[in-house]
Parts: sequence; C-alpha cells; structure tokens
Amino acid sequence: MPLFVWVGLGILATGLATLLLAGGDGSILGLATGQFGALIAMLSLLVVIGSGFFFGQRQKMRPRLWHLAAWITIALIAGLAYPYRGFLGIE
Repeated sequence: MPLFVWVGLGILATGLATLLLAGGDGSILGLATGQFGALIAMLSLLVVIGSGFFFGQRQKMRPRLWHLAAWITIALIAGLAYPYRGFLGIE
C-alpha cells in the first residue's frame, strides 16, 4: 500500500483513539466530539485524495494545477451559493 494511504489510516486511528479516550463527554480541541470525528474523517480523506493529486499522476504539473483550480472554483461557487439555497429554490 502507498505511504499516503498509511498516513490517512494513521490519522483515522489517532482520531478514533482520541475519541475513545475522551469518553464522549465535553470537547476535544474546542470541538464537540461529533465535530471532531467529522474533522478527522475529512482530514484523512483530504490526505489520501490530495496525495493522489501529487503522486498518482504521471503528467506535467500545469494540467494538474489547472484541474485543481477548476475544482477550487467549483467548491467556492458551491460554498458561496449554499446560504442562498432557499432563495434559489434548491432547498
């Protein structure tokens, strides 16, 4: 298995151990336990998918950066449109 997969699994294991040791009460790093669990899951996915961006392709850097910019643009548009979902009739 590639190294970045092990890093993602390590993040998940560390987060799980932290959640188990916290016992479900209070907060971890200022976040509720549910929010902390979601943060750990998203962070591990970011590591695995992001490392695939840097290490998984055998093409030049310019097309990769172009695709990254396109995905960032899509995410920004979705993030900016989310508060207006009721107004736009999406809800």
